[in-house]
Amino acid sequence: MATYKERIEEQRIATRRYILSKFDDRCAYCGCELDMDSLNVDHVVSKQAYRRIKEDLPSNFEVDGIDNLFPACQSCNCSKCDGSVEWYRDKIHELRTSLLDLSPKVKIAMRLGYLTFSNKPIIFHFEKYQNG
Repeated sequence: MATYKERIEEQRIATRRYILSKFDDRCAYCGCELDMDSLNVDHVVSKQAYRRIKEDLPSNFEVDGIDNLFPACQSCNCSKCDGSVEWYRDKIHELRTSLLDLSPKVKIAMRLGYLTFSNKPIIFHFEKYQNG
């Protein structure tokens, strides 16, 4: 019979597997492939944001609830930090703009045809996935 600690660990692993599978083992934001080792669990509404906006959320909202947890790669999870999805979208747009303004190397790569930027809207993997 499994000990209490073993059962808790089994539940933690099962929860992480479920989160990983939400978007076909891909980062909810950039869509890169993930596995159990590379999985970061992102709070869509961060714990910090929750404290600020909990009055605006449904009464049954759980900040650590499975619906608020998305699979993310380390880069996206760290970049999004405790921001909202819209904040992260804006941050990526600003990054795209600042790269063009600040980096001569980026400009050279673009002129040589090695790099292109698009003005398409930033649509995250989970949005494409949910909209089929």
